[in-house]
Amino acid sequence: MKFNSQVVLVAAGVLLSLEGFNIQAAQAITFNLNWTGQYGGYSAKGKFSYDENLIPEDGVIRKNNITAFDIGFYNPDGSLIENFVDNHLTYPLFNFNFDTKTKQVLQDGIYYGPRGLDIGFSKNVSGFPKGSIRTGIPEGIAMWTSGPIEPLGIHIHLSGYGDEYSRLPITFHGLMDFLDIAFFTLTQKQGLDATGQNSTNADNTRLGQTLEATQVPEPSGLAGIVTLGFIGLFPFVERRLRKN
Repeated sequence: MKFNSQVVLVAAGVLLSLEGFNIQAAQAITFNLNWTGQYGGYSAKGKFSYDENLIPEDGVIRKNNITAFDIGFYNPDGSLIENFVDNHLTYPLFNFNFDTKTKQVLQDGIYYGPRGLDIGFSKNVSGFPKGSIRTGIPEGIAMWTSGPIEPLGIHIHLSGYGDEYSRLPITFHGLMDFLDIAFFTLTQKQGLDATGQNSTNADNTRLGQTLEATQVPEPSGLAGIVTLGFIGLFPFVERRLRKN
């Protein structure tokens, strides 16, 4: 009888522990981030996480709601330019806004606004005043939005600053030079035409890519699998109890 009681207690204890683990793990929601520039093929890849139990009433995750945010910027050949771990903690003017209802990154506003984007830069930057023009600033690389500007519409930039990053190949020359850019409502050709550049060989079929977020699948229900195993165990325990 003592042995069988121990089996029941152990089984119950394990189930409770697994259930607690499952609840805790379900709190962390993680999304992968992906973007490719429209002109040069520069790219950005990363991921961010937040607590699903601490989502603001408006459903928008902002800097203070993020628990982890890593982003890396890559050359057109796929080699890493720079990687930022916990960018929300290392960049004072970090700005990232994610709508949990639509599962989309908000990126149609000015870089410092509630619908804007400003990520990356450098690990030792002290930040810039809101509304400042980014010239003569410390070394770094950043992905940022400027909001809708006619006739370019909504777009996103990848910019390099300082001696090291400014030497990277520029692939878009407009009002300013950018490592890369993406116009959300214009094709490659239309973007060049709108900024007075040669568009003879440019693509005129695809729009520029937004920074896309894709949810990472949550771990499989380990507790549920083990629960089924214990359900099969209980008839054996019951028979042992009856024998004793």
